[in-house]
Amino acid sequence: MTRWVVAACALACLAWSATSGVPKCEDARAQLEYASKRKLELRGARGEERAAARERAVEAYRAVHYHFPRELLARAEAAFREGELRRAGGDVDEAREAFESAAALGAGSEFRARGRLELGHLYRRSNRWIDALNAYELVALDEDAAPRHRDRAWLWRARLQARLGREREACAGWEHVAREGFDSFDRLEAFDEWALHLVERGDLEGAAGVIGLCGELLAERLAEQTRQGDRLRRVHARMRSVERLKAAIEARRKLREAEEEERARETRLDQGRAPRRPPDALEVPRPPLPWRPLRVGDPDRRAKAYAVGVELELRSGTGTLRLEVPADRLRDAQRVDDAPAEVDVERAFTELESAGAFADLAGSRVELLVVDGTRPEPPAQLCEHLLARLAPAARLRVLLCTGTHDPATPANRARLDVWRERVARMSPRAEVAIHDARRDAFRRDGTTSRATPVELPVAFDSADRFVVLSDVKHHYFAGYSGPAKHFLPGAASVEAVRANHAFALERAARAGHHPWHA
Repeated sequence: MTRWVVAACALACLAWSATSGVPKCEDARAQLEYASKRKLELRGARGEERAAARERAVEAYRAVHYHFPRELLARAEAAFREGELRRAGGDVDEAREAFESAAALGAGSEFRARGRLELGHLYRRSNRWIDALNAYELVALDEDAAPRHRDRAWLWRARLQARLGREREACAGWEHVAREGFDSFDRLEAFDEWALHLVERGDLEGAAGVIGLCGELLAERLAEQTRQGDRLRRVHARMRSVERLKAAIEARRKLREAEEEERARETRLDQGRAPRRPPDALEVPRPPLPWRPLRVGDPDRRAKAYAVGVELELRSGTGTLRLEVPADRLRDAQRVDDAPAEVDVERAFTELESAGAFADLAGSRVELLVVDGTRPEPPAQLCEHLLARLAPAARLRVLLCTGTHDPATPANRARLDVWRERVARMSPRAEVAIHDARRDAFRRDGTTSRATPVELPVAFDSADRFVVLSDVKHHYFAGYSGPAKHFLPGAASVEAVRANHAFALERAARAGHHPWHA
C-alpha cells in the first residue's frame, strides 16, 4: 500500500513544473486557458496583492513553454500575454524579451505581427526612434500579417517619420493607409492625421484636398445604413482636421485683413506727405484700372489689367477653395468650359490608331492587364473604346492584376463581374480571369540585377501582345505607378513580390530619392 501511495505522489509531481509549481493541463490550449484564469485574478486587486497576482499569471504563461515545448503557436501566444503583463507592471526589459519571443515563435499566426507592433511601441516610448521604425516596417511589409496589423504599422511608421522631420515619408505612409487600408476606421484616421499634418505645416489648400478626398473615397462606406455605418459617420463628423482647418483659415483671413489695413494706413500716410520729385518733372495722369472678382462661371473669357488682384473660387473635393492672386503675379485668366469626355476619348484613340498602335491584331492573342478592386475603376468610355479596338484579335484575355491582394474579396468579385459583362458584349472568344499570386502556375525567367526572381504566369506564354490599361501617378517606392506595376507586383508570384518589396527598406526607396523621381 505504501508503494502505491509513493507511486501516486510521484505521478502527481510529474504533472507540476519543477520551476514554478504550475500544474500541467491536458493540452496546450487548456494550459493557456488555465493561465488566462490566473490573469483574471488581477481584477480588483491593489498594491502588493496585485503584484503577486501578476507574478502568478506570468508563471502560468511560462508553464506553456515548459510543458509543451513543441507547440510553437501556443508558446507564441503565451509569450505575448506574458509581455502584456510585464509591460503593465512596468518591467520594460522583461516585456521586450517576451514580445521578441512572441515574434520569433509566431510565424503563421497573428502574434508575430502583434509582438513586433508591441516592440515598436516599447522602443518608441523609450525614444529609440530607429528601432521603433524598424519594428513597424517589419509588420508593414509582412505579406502574411493581417491587413489590420499592417495598416496600424503604416500609421505608427508615418507618425514617427513626421516626428523625425521626414515629411514626404510621413505623408506617403498616411496616403498608403488612406487609399488602400483594410479597415474604414483606420483609413479615416489616416486621412485625419494626414490633413492635420498639412494644416500644421501651413498647407491649408493641401489639407482641404485631403479632407475632400476622404469624403470621396469613403462615400460608399459612409452611406451604409448599418450600425457600423452610423459609427463611421459619427467618427467622420468629429474629424479634428476639419475644425483645425477652419480655425487656420480664419486666422489667415484675419492676418491678411490686418496686413491690408497696415498697407492702407501706410498709403494714407504717404499721400499726406509732399511728393519728392524734380521741379521740372511732369505728372502724367494714369487712368484708373478696373477690378472685380472673377469667379468660376464668369461670362468673361479673359481677365486683364487688375489694379489690386483677382479672386478665384476653385472646386476642391466636395467644396471650394478661395484663391487671391495679386495683380503683379497675374498674367492671364481664362474661363474653361467643360468639354464632352466622349469627344476627347474618341480623338485620343483615333490618334493611337494613326500611330499604328492597333495594327496587325487579326489572328493575334492579346493579354489585357487591368487593375483590381483596390484601385479606382477606369472610365467606362475608355474601356469600351479599347475593347472595340481589340475586337479583331483571335483571342483576348482580360486579367485583373491583384498582386498579393486576396482575389476573392467582394470588391474584386464585383470588378470581375463588370469586366465579364463588358467582354461578353464584345466577343465570345474573349475571357476574363483574376490573378492569384499564391495558386496560379508561374514560370521563372531568371532574376533581375538585384536578384529578384522574375516569376510570371504560365498563361503569359501564349500571348502575342500585352495591353495595359493604367493610370500614371507618383509612387513613393516605385517612382511612378504605371504599366510596369501591372507585371510586378500585379501579375507576379508571391515570392517575386516579397523579394521586390524588400527593397522598400532601402534609403533610396523614399519620395524624392528614387531615380525615377527626377
